[in-house]
Amino acid sequence: MSTEKKIQDDIKDFLKGFARDTKFDVEVFKTHGNLYGGGLPDLLVFISPGDCPGVTVLFEVKRPGKKATPRQQAVIDRLKDLHILVAVVHSVREVQEFLAHMRIDT
Repeated sequence: MSTEKKIQDDIKDFLKGFARDTKFDVEVFKTHGNLYGGGLPDLLVFISPGDCPGVTVLFEVKRPGKKATPRQQAVIDRLKDLHILVAVVHSVREVQEFLAHMRIDT
């Protein structure tokens, strides 16, 4: 089974390829969960079509079958309350599905 770090690395690699293969400019930052009291999602992703404002997406990465801790879920819920795009993902496929659902796929 993959570690969270391996899944994060796979997602970062996918997003780099996504930027190469689409009109989008993408920047990915790994956050440090204990910063600001803990619970901040693992990956902070900026996606821009280049000629207009972009979007920010936060991904909490978990191993398959795992879910966010109560603290992480509280932060995720608060971010959603603020209309921030945030998701718990377990694979590159789930990132692809999230981006497609948000119409960030062409």
